[in-house]
Amino acid sequence: MNEDKIKDAPKDASAQPHYTKDVQQCKDNIRIDYRTKGSHGTLTLVVNKFFPCKVSEWRILGPVMKFATQDDIHKIVNYLMALIQSADNEMREISNEYVNCAPVSFRFKQCKRNFKAQKTIKAKAERNLKQLSKYTGGNYGTQS
Repeated sequence: MNEDKIKDAPKDASAQPHYTKDVQQCKDNIRIDYRTKGSHGTLTLVVNKFFPCKVSEWRILGPVMKFATQDDIHKIVNYLMALIQSADNEMREISNEYVNCAPVSFRFKQCKRNFKAQKTIKAKAERNLKQLSKYTGGNYGTQS
């Protein structure tokens, strides 16, 4: 378990490290006090290191999110929306540069790789918003 992502998590939680680009620094850690049938505890979530997360990581966090406060949920939503907006801006910049590159150049391949990475970040963040809506009962969608 990666201690930077989840501290004091339930014993069955196993977060896998994944690629994130810290587009916006979210200084706040979120503490969630949860209670399940046989256990209870506190989960400390480092937002800018955990999100956007994979589906397998969300399966660990999702059920605990129903115990989060509205303020904590809004912090996560704001971070994910900023991440989506930033990825859109990056993709726009990369595509403008992409047009001016020779098709067989190193820069062309680098632009293509960076564009794909930003597209993946955006898709993960959008999926995380949908999953957050499902577990918390909110309606957090993107405007695009």
